Amino acid sequence: MIVKGVRIAVVMVIATTLSACAVFHHGNDSSQAVDIKHVQDKLSQSFHNLTVDSVTASEVPGLFEVTVGSRVIYYAPAQDLLLFGEMYRTDGHSVTQDKMAALQSSKAKTIDTSAAVTVGSGPIDVLAFVDPDCGYCRKAHDFFSSHPELQSRITQHVFFLPLAGRADAEARAENFICAPPALRQAAYDELWTHAALDGQTYLRCDGAAEKLAQEAREAARFGVQGTPTFVVKGQVISGFAPDRLIALLTN
Repeated sequence: MIVKGVRIAVVMVIATTLSACAVFHHGNDSSQAVDIKHVQDKLSQSFHNLTVDSVTASEVPGLFEVTVGSRVIYYAPAQDLLLFGEMYRTDGHSVTQDKMAALQSSKAKTIDTSAAVTVGSGPIDVLAFVDPDCGYCRKAHDFFSSHPELQSRITQHVFFLPLAGRADAEARAENFICAPPALRQAAYDELWTHAALDGQTYLRCDGAAEKLAQEAREAARFGVQGTPTFVVKGQVISGFAPDRLIALLTN
């Protein structure tokens, strides 16, 4: 992740080193509130190009947890440094990943599905952030197509990530957006065929380009980092993970 115009340190967090740098007190709730406000002010002054959602104390004294979109990073105010990395317990479990999963699940409830185009009519909603040129997105589509018992259980709300400069992918996406409901599943299947661009064979309609832009904005607001990304029953699946999809859709 690159933040323009700011100083960034990429490090492995070592608690013993950072604990010696703790200069903020955490004795009670009121001092904690003062500390957080002080940290927020210093962070915004030092890294003014960083859009911060929240700042909280981390498990390590002197190190603060910062949420940026759906990501968790860390700030050491004593050194005035941002740290990009993960905290691990002794059993190898990532504390940072737990925080990010909880954050994404919480934010998933706010996703505006009206920005998406729906396909299917099953009882389980699946939010799919995809790219027509993404190989793993195509694998995910093929997976659902080859498991009709799963496909019949879902309604997919499809969001496309930015397609600027890729005319064929954009044309296939617009063909899907413009398809009437009765033809939408066929148009979605066609989207993944990577057929050659032919303006005579793709549907066009007013508002399709703005629809793509709206979907991209919603994906960015949610903090999608890559494709495919799925949201199923409030859980975020980054990448193509068939075992997790099967588990969530059959339980």
